[in-house]
Amino acid sequence: MIATLALVLGLCALLLTVYQLVLGLIRQAGKNRAMQAPSYINADVLGDQRSFLQAAVRTMTLSLDSTADEARDAARKVARLLSSTPILAVSPVISDNELSGIERQVVSDIIWIVTSNEAIEFAYPTLGGEFSAVIEQNVRRGIEYRYLVADSPRARERRRSIIEDYGGIEVRLFDRVYWRDADRAVDEYVIYQARDERKSSKATGYYLYPGSNPRRWIKMDDQSAYARLHDAEAQWVLNQ
Repeated sequence: MIATLALVLGLCALLLTVYQLVLGLIRQAGKNRAMQAPSYINADVLGDQRSFLQAAVRTMTLSLDSTADEARDAARKVARLLSSTPILAVSPVISDNELSGIERQVVSDIIWIVTSNEAIEFAYPTLGGEFSAVIEQNVRRGIEYRYLVADSPRARERRRSIIEDYGGIEVRLFDRVYWRDADRAVDEYVIYQARDERKSSKATGYYLYPGSNPRRWIKMDDQSAYARLHDAEAQWVLNQ
């Protein structure tokens, strides 16, 4: 009980710090017109029930009332994500269905999925072991899917069947030590990469919300999206 209370108090202090940092950013952007803040940052977004800050508060509250390890683990990951990237506090949190709609219309050359899920499934919003219609449709549109997945016997078998049955979907495996040593705050993320005529890349990304069931997704800020894209590209080369 004491450990749980200490955890929640620490998380509440973190949330207060994040709240103050984001308010400071909003005020600074208002004073400095040359400063470019994401378009969704404004004073109202902190109270938006769809913002990551509000979702994080609910996660912290649930962890206080729960004895389940999963709830505490989700709260710790949420805290880690907020402390490492406070600007995410104002990011919207969306459902699987909403992400499916975005992916159906996305303008992208490569879609990256980096995950610890050894089943290599990304068939939202339906459940099951097959790829969703959205992915199959995008492959037909010429979009390449690249999965980076934590290595395991099951992941190797799944990769083998994908190579045999699907074109336009590539899978590479990385050592689980990499994921563990990185102390990941999330178990999966998605990056939509688009290249312009000058071959420079635009990146849009979403983190899987820790412990969410059904799955929800946190929109990355631009800096995080580019950083995760560079991470994925580096791991892709290292694990070919």
